[in-house]
Amino acid sequence: MQIGGKHEGLETLCNILVGVIANTIFFVMLLAVAGGWYLSRRRALLFLFSVKRTKRLIIYLSRVEVMMGGSRGLDGQPRSFAGPTVTASEASAAAALASIFEHLIPGLESQPGILRTLFSRDVSVVTLPSPTSMQEVPTDTTIVTVGSPVYNIVSQWAEQQLGPKVSFSPNRPELVANGRPFPDPTIGMVQVLYDAQHDRRVFYVGGIAEQGTRAGLIYLALNWRELRKNLGKDRVYAGLVQFSDNGVRLTETIH
Repeated sequence: MQIGGKHEGLETLCNILVGVIANTIFFVMLLAVAGGWYLSRRRALLFLFSVKRTKRLIIYLSRVEVMMGGSRGLDGQPRSFAGPTVTASEASAAAALASIFEHLIPGLESQPGILRTLFSRDVSVVTLPSPTSMQEVPTDTTIVTVGSPVYNIVSQWAEQQLGPKVSFSPNRPELVANGRPFPDPTIGMVQVLYDAQHDRRVFYVGGIAEQGTRAGLIYLALNWRELRKNLGKDRVYAGLVQFSDNGVRLTETIH
């Protein structure tokens, strides 16, 4: 009886080991497939944003100057805060854009070997309020500029230097493309511009109201693969986007 019991125990142990090995093999295969998909997706992402070499991206948000006594606290009472700030809507949408460069599985960046290669965040994404002069616009990194030239000097620089297909009207609250006005506050633009002087891409998103601007940023974050497809081999692209029941959709490509 003892010998039989030992055989049964050995058989059980063998079954457990076989199960562990099978699960390990399955996990390794799954990791290889997921890693291959991830690396392919990441290469496309880095290519679109032209950050494979610099590994740095700056998102410039609208700079809102709050005058003394011009702000209110959560209690609704006038407060004395004064100085530059950004809107909560732009900041949260910019965070969504930055998140597409995050680790696939947080924590594995500290692991050795292939895990570190597959899952580390190797792109630095910095979100800043607009600088106050064009001389402060960097020349050595990819830029995403957000909002109207009235609030963002980088958008002003882009409109003056890069010839976007869609621009903000200087006289009316509307976007203008090929002489056509777009006064709808829910519409935003997403543009890929080319800075020939510094051989880089500049992304320009915005709308005449908060909803349109947020739509542009969220589209860039969630639909960058569609944007890359529409861009193709061209250096520039312009499209109009809008929130829908299913997220953000491209409503028109500007030719």
